[in-house]
Amino acid sequence: MILSSSPRAVEMFLVARAGEVATLAEDPFACAAVEHLNTPAAPMVLRGLGECLRFTPNLILDLIGTIPSEEQISQLKTMMEASELLVPYRALGVGYRQEENRPVGSVIFEYDTPELAAMDLPARLLLAEAGMSRQYDAPISESYFSVLDFDVQKALSS
Repeated sequence: MILSSSPRAVEMFLVARAGEVATLAEDPFACAAVEHLNTPAAPMVLRGLGECLRFTPNLILDLIGTIPSEEQISQLKTMMEASELLVPYRALGVGYRQEENRPVGSVIFEYDTPELAAMDLPARLLLAEAGMSRQYDAPISESYFSVLDFDVQKALSS
């Protein structure tokens, strides 16, 4: 029996079960995210370079179909030189576990290389600690989570 509030999720499960599309088990980045989550009580994994585009605006992609002004181009160059743009990740994992009767979550980003992860860490940390939630019009750190710890790790199985 398959239960879901999303008919599309059931369809995707059946298509994957029939072998018509790749499963998470066939994606090395999704597998690495699952390994890094370390058996959480409630996990979620999103895969693919496009996943992060659903969460935040992308200044470069937002310009597609437009002719950017000289000011916009200059601003983008400055941001890229300062490494303030986010690096696309291959998989996003989120998992929760209980610590001292409190839920503690882990957010895992999987990249092509540890160097890309290290390059992206300062911008993601700044976003998590000082960024604004578009949904709640309040800081992310007050709306969703607070950062307790962060680091860059190599894949566990390599």
